[in-house]
Amino acid sequence: MALTINHQTNDISATSGSVTLDGSAVGGGGNFVLVSETTVSSHTGSFVFTKSTYSAYERIIIYFQNMITSTAENTFFRPYVQIGGTYDADMAVVSTITGSGNIYSSTTVLRGDSAKRLINATIEIPLSGPRFFFSFEASRHDDADATTNAPSADCQRITYNGTGDDTNWTDFKLEADNSSTDGFSSGKVLVYGLS
Repeated sequence: MALTINHQTNDISATSGSVTLDGSAVGGGGNFVLVSETTVSSHTGSFVFTKSTYSAYERIIIYFQNMITSTAENTFFRPYVQIGGTYDADMAVVSTITGSGNIYSSTTVLRGDSAKRLINATIEIPLSGPRFFFSFEASRHDDADATTNAPSADCQRITYNGTGDDTNWTDFKLEADNSSTDGFSSGKVLVYGLS
């Protein structure tokens, strides 16, 4: 038995049998499935993601694509988790992988600041773990058309820090501080499930 490495296709295959790593099969993995796609075309001040909608998946990946803030005022989107019918915003940053000027924190996941901003972000939420947490990576251009200023970015892991039983969380919500005026006016929100 031998392994064949094809450097042109980056493929590793076995001449007979299957490839294993520490006794476990290699390859296959999970499949990403587009679960929902929402186009934002008018003011939106909050987004709710219900856990039961994604019960067929081990984790979800939420993409905020080319989101433009509605106003030139400060826009702060805060994360909330619903436990036992009540939303709680008690979150804590576990780790910051990269950072630029502390633009984002456990209380400001999506943030515009004093001008219209273009924001791209990815939020990953495991659905099968014993505790609620999410990881996010976000970049913000300091101009809405993203043509003149380089983006500032952060990548963090945030966990629930409250007293509720977060193993029974039901919804994840991102909401602007003043959701009636602050929020996004355009962009796309895509949710992928990983099985």
